[in-house]
Amino acid sequence: ITYVKRGLLASKIGLKEGMKLVAINSRPVANDPWTVAIEVLTKSIGEKVEIEYLDLKGIKKVANVTLE
Repeated sequence: ITYVKRGLLASKIGLKEGMKLVAINSRPVANDPWTVAIEVLTKSIGEKVEIEYLDLKGIKKVANVTLE
């Protein structure tokens, strides 16, 4: 993750620059912004999304979020 805009969903769930996305809805993202875009932009407001990521210490975390 290279940039997180304050006030948007990513910052609200605690994602920060330097963390690494692993998967969205169990689909590996492998640092591919197109996969991230497809997995998020094809969803509707109110749908739930599971985001797997590595925190700054490399520990795997999971956030279940509802799109706003």
